[in-house]
Amino acid sequence: WIFGGEVIDALGGQTPVGLISSNWGGTPVESWTTPEVLRTCNLSTVDSTLYNSMIHPYTVGPMALVGFAWYQGEANVDERRGDEGAARYACTFPGMIRQWRRSFARPTAYFGFVQLSTWCGNGELIAEMRTVGQMAALALPKVGYATNADHGAGCNSHPPPKQYCATRLARSAMALAY
Repeated sequence: WIFGGEVIDALGGQTPVGLISSNWGGTPVESWTTPEVLRTCNLSTVDSTLYNSMIHPYTVGPMALVGFAWYQGEANVDERRGDEGAARYACTFPGMIRQWRRSFARPTAYFGFVQLSTWCGNGELIAEMRTVGQMAALALPKVGYATNADHGAGCNSHPPPKQYCATRLARSAMALAY
């Protein structure tokens, strides 16, 4: 909501902006993409129910889609896998972005993501996910990000103050999409 308000204000309040909230907490990135993307990343197919039920229905247009905002990654930090989780994310996350752009027939749609915040435990794995996993998406065109690491809330992986990363992500969208 804050992100949308920032974009509307930056556009002078003259351009209508619609937001669709399609989310499910505690889910891995693999659930939000297609089996084809997972095969490309040498992963066995997992349940793509979230992509099928919460993303794909919106691909049936017409819809004037400009971009996507993404706040996810904690569910892919797994201490049992060590840095393998970040390396896997470095393939699946950009793959998901490319798939969404293909599915929506918007090859240059803006894609903005919020970098993982801080939380207790898994400190090295969180840093690895940020620098290896999430940042791999920046190799794609029109991908931007906003950090939330400086407004963490200790052990809370979802810090309450969202206005900082929302404002930052809106500025990224304005620079890359508008």
